[in-house]
Amino acid sequence: MPRGIYPRTEKHNNAIKSALINRTLSITHKLAISKSCSNLIRSIEHCENIRRSKKKLPGTTTRDSQFIKNYGITELKYNEMLKEQDNVCKICKKPEVSRIKGILKRLAVDHDHKTGKVRGLLCNNCNRALGLLKDDITVIIDSLEYLKKSENIEYII
Repeated sequence: MPRGIYPRTEKHNNAIKSALINRTLSITHKLAISKSCSNLIRSIEHCENIRRSKKKLPGTTTRDSQFIKNYGITELKYNEMLKEQDNVCKICKKPEVSRIKGILKRLAVDHDHKTGKVRGLLCNNCNRALGLLKDDITVIIDSLEYLKKSENIEYII
């Protein structure tokens, strides 16, 4: 069926919404509909994906669900870790300074990507630094050696 054959009416849009919700819209139908309808489908699918990813576990808050899903800890455990670290980054010992839309970010939950084990809470800069160095101890030590040579300072490793 050629693109754009379906009329762009509210009735048609509602039919597509209904078909998407009931998962009955075939792939051939998706390929044959007009551009405005395909935008509508992408929009609906995007909203459904967001809704699905933000579903909370029964008896928990949404943030709790995200912590449990991503790191296996609750918000209560996060707050305990934060208190143990005196509200500062575990590496640089400074509070978070990064902001999103003027709101101070929370310290990031750092975890081992191989084992999933939570290591601590880091500021945005330290978390990104570890990520950019791929959590590779050899690269981190080589970076330290490089800095030592340029400053002629001796450190004990």
